[in-house]
Order: sequence, then structure tokens, then C-alpha cells
Amino acid sequence: ACAIVDEAGPVGIDIEPLAVREDAFVQAAFSGTEQALLPSTDRDDWIIRFWCAKEAAGKRRVDGLRGNPRRVPITRIEGTRILVDGLWVNTMLHGNYVIAWTREKDGV
Repeated sequence: ACAIVDEAGPVGIDIEPLAVREDAFVQAAFSGTEQALLPSTDRDDWIIRFWCAKEAAGKRRVDGLRGNPRRVPITRIEGTRILVDGLWVNTMLHGNYVIAWTREKDGV
């Protein structure tokens, strides 16, 4: 479990176990442009980071992914931060999990 609170404004957080995702998942969740951004090193981990980042951004915006993860596009990566639909999302590995979060001071 994980949680986040920020008095400054809305937040979003997601946690997912590290696991290999099938190609069908990758095709459904990410556009070709997003797939091209996936680093070749630790690709399976980055697939989970991308997914968590989308979930965290959707939760921060309150409306979620609405069954269409492509509606919140990933456009950039800086270190372990991912730019999702104009919003910076922090990511980290913690044991066998990926955690992604955003908060007001980190946002764009």
C-alpha cells in the first residue's frame, strides 16, 4: 500500500508489482510514439513505470484513464521522471514494485 497527501493541491499515486507485460498490453496501453520512448535497458521495468505514471496522472486529474490509457500521452523522460499529458510524474523502484506519484509542487 502507498499514500500521498499534499496541502498545496491535488495528488496522484500508483503502485504496481514488477512483472513482464505481454506485447498485447504494451500495444493497448502505449502509442507507437510512447513505445519509442521506452529505454532499451530495463525495458520491462520501464513499461511498468510508464503504466504507473499514466495511472498517477489520471488519479491526480480525478478522471482517471477512463478505460483509454492512450488519452494521457507520455511525451518525455528525464531521469526517472515521466511527462504525462503535460504533468511531471516521479517514479521509483522499491523492492519488487514501481511507485509513481505527482503532487502540486512537482507538476507543470
